[in-house]
Amino acid sequence: MAKEDVSVRHAVLGDIGTIFLWRNLQEIVQLSKSQRTVTWEEHSDWFGSALKNSQHSIYIIAYQGKSVGLCRFERNMKFCELTIYLIPGEYHKGIGTKAINVCMQNESPNCSSFRAKVRRDNYRSRRFFEKNGFSLLERNNEIFIYEKITW
Repeated sequence: MAKEDVSVRHAVLGDIGTIFLWRNLQEIVQLSKSQRTVTWEEHSDWFGSALKNSQHSIYIIAYQGKSVGLCRFERNMKFCELTIYLIPGEYHKGIGTKAINVCMQNESPNCSSFRAKVRRDNYRSRRFFEKNGFSLLERNNEIFIYEKITW
């Protein structure tokens, strides 16, 4: 795959429906921290608020021109918490690795450390973060927290 095959862009209000559908895909729900679907009202409230919040960034990941996933960041005083997912059928192509590197580079002026919370049973995501240079910071019975310090 050529690097140009993967691109990211900031989400816009017009992405609300696509992200809502992705968020409620069974595979994504099963691997999410809450493990529940969200209502349209919950999603639209969250999405509208996140787009207006200067401490949030939401990126749409595209592969060969088709939107295939999301990467988002929530900044606080100490680190940026990130979430990334690809829709089913788009795994094992190197898309996530290219996308997370571009997104983290975009966010690095505001973040010296990136963290991701991953369900203990989400082996694919755990391997993904480890492969991309994240270290296990802490864990409990349900959640693993990975961190990557960039500067």
